[in-house]
Amino acid sequence: MSKSGIPNFDTPKKARLKGAAEFMDAKGIAYSHNDLFRFYDVSKQQGWAILS
Repeated sequence: MSKSGIPNFDTPKKARLKGAAEFMDAKGIAYSHNDLFRFYDVSKQQGWAILS
């Protein structure tokens, strides 16, 4: 775990999460961040840390 208490996810998982969010933003597709985090099996706190 990192100092902030968020586990270090592997880079491919982080890249998929970021890529999915960026794609949907670029295409104007409405989505819920919570649904995206749930799909990639990360908590809300972990998901926002990855996207920041």
